[in-house]
Amino acid sequence: MHLIDFYNFKPPAELLVNRDESQAIRVNAAKTSLEFRRNAFNTDSVDEALDLLDFCYKIVSRSGLSENGTYLPKAIHPKYSCVTPKTSIDDAMDEARMVMCGAMEGLLKRQGLAPKDVDIIVTTCSIFCPTPSLASMVVNHFGMRPDVQSYHLGGMGCSNGVVAVNLLKDLLRSRPNCNAILLTTEITTPAYYKGKDKHRQVTNMIFRTGASAVLFSNKRAMVRRAKYVLATNYRVHLASRDPAYKCIWFGPDDEGNNGIYLGKDVVTEASKSLSMAMFKVAPSILNASQIAAYAATEVQRKLLGRKVPAYKPVFTQCLDHFLIHAGGAKVLDGIGKELQLDEAAMEPSRMVLHDYGNVSSSTTWYTLGYVESVRGAKKGECFFYAASIYSAAQPAAAQSAAAQSPAIAVGVGAFCQRRSAQHMLPFAATLCICGAVLTPRAFMLCPGDRLLQIGVGSGIKCGVNVWQAVRDVHDVQDAWAHR
Repeated sequence: MHLIDFYNFKPPAELLVNRDESQAIRVNAAKTSLEFRRNAFNTDSVDEALDLLDFCYKIVSRSGLSENGTYLPKAIHPKYSCVTPKTSIDDAMDEARMVMCGAMEGLLKRQGLAPKDVDIIVTTCSIFCPTPSLASMVVNHFGMRPDVQSYHLGGMGCSNGVVAVNLLKDLLRSRPNCNAILLTTEITTPAYYKGKDKHRQVTNMIFRTGASAVLFSNKRAMVRRAKYVLATNYRVHLASRDPAYKCIWFGPDDEGNNGIYLGKDVVTEASKSLSMAMFKVAPSILNASQIAAYAATEVQRKLLGRKVPAYKPVFTQCLDHFLIHAGGAKVLDGIGKELQLDEAAMEPSRMVLHDYGNVSSSTTWYTLGYVESVRGAKKGECFFYAASIYSAAQPAAAQSAAAQSPAIAVGVGAFCQRRSAQHMLPFAATLCICGAVLTPRAFMLCPGDRLLQIGVGSGIKCGVNVWQAVRDVHDVQDAWAHR
């Protein structure tokens, strides 16, 4: 699956949110306007409104968002709609047209394409799902062909933009010679909470407006322009368990005010899903020395009964860039610690949070935009994984390598499927036999940058995509020109 290009939408400067200015406007309104107190917090009490505003200010101050660098639509922007936030369907559609059509226009312009050149379009937005759909809105706005295939994905929260890649991969596999566009966003207007539940007020402080458009293609002429190829991906869904299913949801509080509820189990359940997903993709991304170290550790723990710490790989040794959902400062801290990532690896995600806030399902695509604009990605022509061959230009070389080291596929197959003690010793032996010809990153025939994309959202759902750069990329996105 080839990723041709993408575009991060940058909202107009008039929608910038100045933290201190917004707080001053809201504090003044809380003291002087009963209408504001009722609309913003469903209370008549000045003291209660001021207490909630103090809580909100503390949250946003510690969130990692810039003091003057994120965006909100006018309908819920303190500067324009402080006393009466507008959350109607019409207001939500105005935001949707601005960010989604803006992202689409930017992508088409970058690639010199017309709307009629698009064969498949997939839109994602978790909470706002109007009828007709957002996909239909985009088709109408651009006057697209009547045979365009359109789909909308909702309800999956911040994982939408990563998990949607699964659908696009399947669609392109079944339809040759097609261009497909993913439009991913979260419309903030209808998700704005007008109550006093602090669990729900948190999302008002960290979610911001934005959208990304991503172009995939299996057309021969377009593939020549590709930036990345999908090396491997995996998704986890834990909704069969109540704690996971109920920890993030959109619905009414005790007084009937709708908002996004973030429960106390969010971090725990998100960590479980991420751990499961990373274990599944690990054999495809760890280098030979890391897999050997894991095998040796498991032999000691499970076969020999020794009390040694579980092996935790350092992913910066086998991956080059990390596109992590910037859900908040604490979220990034937790993921960074879990994956043992240094600040250099975390910087792109932290910069997205700082400059754009939590833009939900499009967050990881903004992170990729930062990587391309500020750091660049280096060409990597092909993959050879333990169980699969991924080759953009040299399939014969990949097959040759597989023939020379057949034990690698067998060994890692056992690693993926069987982890009991009786299987660890032959697996370790297999690695030792192959050790003479394996070097770090031996599973990748050609050097090049690999990018890990992680999205976690309601459900709980977790999606992990691994991308390989197929050419040198250093394109400055409009959204990151200021960097």
